[in-house]
Amino acid sequence: MDGAADGHVARLLELDAGRSGAAVLSLRREFAGLTERWTLGNRGTFEIDAAFVGVTLQASTFAPQRITTSGRLWVEGVLAVAPVEVALLSTARPPTELSITPVGLLPPPLAADPGTYRGLALAALDELAEALLYHAATTTTI
Repeated sequence: MDGAADGHVARLLELDAGRSGAAVLSLRREFAGLTERWTLGNRGTFEIDAAFVGVTLQASTFAPQRITTSGRLWVEGVLAVAPVEVALLSTARPPTELSITPVGLLPPPLAADPGTYRGLALAALDELAEALLYHAATTTTI
């Protein structure tokens, strides 16, 4: 699930809503400040804000849970940043969708080369998914 015309890229994680919420809270405790940053090799950097919205720890309902935060994708070697929304959409049963969607128009270097944006966004998803899966495996839900 990647590379839609609107820039939405996503992957599925084998987590339910309760485990997703616990993983996000555990990840948030690791942040040194208001943001966390990952270097994505020669692609660029990915930065997310600590202000997650929509976190609950109960998976007792089949109503979807949507956890979001703001982020930024920085292109390596170019003065271009793409503001993005990072979202986890989950229910009482797996899977959970982890996605990145641009907020507004992509900056010219990324708009001219959608493959660069897609590669950067997928690399960011991989890093964030790895962190969330680690925290989901090492955190006890209530």
